[in-house]
Amino acid sequence: MKKAIFSTEISLLRSTMQRLLRRRAHTNISKILRKTHQADVALIMRSLNQYDQKKIFSLCPTSLHKARLLEELDESLIEKVLENESGQNISKIFRYLDTNDQATIVGMFSDSKQKEILTTIEADDKEDVEEIMSYPDDSAGSIMTKETFTLNQNTTVKDSIKKLQSFPENDKIFYLYVLDNKEKLVGVVSLRTLVTSQNSKKLKEIMIKDIQAATTSTDQEEVAKKVAQYNYLALPVVNRQNKFLGIVTIDDVVDIIREEASEDFLQMAGVGKD
Repeated sequence: MKKAIFSTEISLLRSTMQRLLRRRAHTNISKILRKTHQADVALIMRSLNQYDQKKIFSLCPTSLHKARLLEELDESLIEKVLENESGQNISKIFRYLDTNDQATIVGMFSDSKQKEILTTIEADDKEDVEEIMSYPDDSAGSIMTKETFTLNQNTTVKDSIKKLQSFPENDKIFYLYVLDNKEKLVGVVSLRTLVTSQNSKKLKEIMIKDIQAATTSTDQEEVAKKVAQYNYLALPVVNRQNKFLGIVTIDDVVDIIREEASEDFLQMAGVGKD
């Protein structure tokens, strides 16, 4: 388990990385990257020149490691480290990223590069990425995650737990979203309520029906306010017909708050957000 490190250790690690980069000790750098939390690597990369940034990214030991590092990098830095990567290599990294992160990254590139990347990813992911990219910037639709877990309202607690356990990405589940036969959002169940309820009960008997949700056009700042106001870990996203489409997770909300705070600070200083 990688652990975040303190600022003094960050400084030491930064100087060590710079020394190893000068010596082209690439094997040693890869070993360090394998043992260092990606958030710390991202912090170090911000103080390096563009060549060294790309070199560190290329030396990440696996596509999974590169994906986790991309999640920690600023958009401008993501563009730099990926600009010379082939669509095939990017698609390997995309296997470990949520579709909203994929859509954000694809949107950074030119139309020709976008087509190159989209032709290499799996059909289902491509459809989801293109859907997310179709929504306006700074909207809930543009930042929502499609990978989530839903069940029909007539499913029993016992069956719900079994299906939840078999869901490949159950570590990302915050709530169980309940749908009717038309895939409309009708309720939500916390995991605590699910595991403490009688096995024979149906989800519609234990779900919360008063749901706070965003539509695909809801401004991302409004989404962040709702999550903060109600202390949610995720907020469901629906269309105008209340059909469930995805969720905005707490980590995306944190990114929104940082982005909006940065924009406000720059505007106060008389500098445009771009």
